[in-house]
Amino acid sequence: EFVMADQPDDLVPFIHDFDCEAATVVDDELWIFSKNWRDFASRVYRLPLSELVLNANTNIALQPKQTLPVSGLITAADFDPQFQRLVLLGYDNNLLAKQAFVWFIPVLSGQLNWPMAQRFDLDKHGQWESIIWRDSSQLLITAEATFSHDARVAVVKVPIL
Repeated sequence: EFVMADQPDDLVPFIHDFDCEAATVVDDELWIFSKNWRDFASRVYRLPLSELVLNANTNIALQPKQTLPVSGLITAADFDPQFQRLVLLGYDNNLLAKQAFVWFIPVLSGQLNWPMAQRFDLDKHGQWESIIWRDSSQLLITAEATFSHDARVAVVKVPIL
């Protein structure tokens, strides 16, 4: 278990910056990404996997390590260890036609290289919720069922970066 050490006690649903839906393992750490409803950024929290094992029954207080100006709500993350790159999935906050996007971010020596990050909008609008590398050239994404459409799975071709 963990808590975001910078989180205040009095949160109003959907009007705060302390949701969390995205996490992935990068090398020997769990990286957790906030879903910020107010500033549309994402804070990165990092936790060594060894600390998870040692403190399995303790509420670990995590400090943010970096804030990323993602311009949206981050819902998923996955890391490609072969090519040392992170992908973040998200959408903007437009209630009528959510614009889904992915960020590709190189990871150099265990650090996000944000100046080299690239954002790509997806053709498929909607609130996509999960992402995984299928191989070095494709991603799989999924969306939950909603009142307007069924659950979906889509393949995203990775652009040449």
